[in-house]
Amino acid sequence: MVTSGTRKLTASRLRHAGLQVPPALVAEGAVERGKPDPESYLKDAKVLGTAPQRCAVVAGVPVSVQTGKVAGMRGVAVATTHRSEELSNQPQEV
Repeated sequence: MVTSGTRKLTASRLRHAGLQVPPALVAEGAVERGKPDPESYLKDAKVLGTAPQRCAVVAGVPVSVQTGKVAGMRGVAVATTHRSEELSNQPQEV
């Protein structure tokens, strides 16, 4: 799991929702460069011990979808706060 939120807040929200905190949680402060740099997604793949190409990014924000693509991951765009067109028509460069 990759988030720009703090680890403490993310863990609290997950527990409140009845979910476990995943062992591979890359939160704010865990990387030097945030999105759109793919460092956070690549770090999470490394923690999971798998190739980025075997990972999927599930996101509802255009920058996150694009960052996953740049990292070499598959993307699942969730149209919640952004229209599907905003999520699917992203350039391939950072």
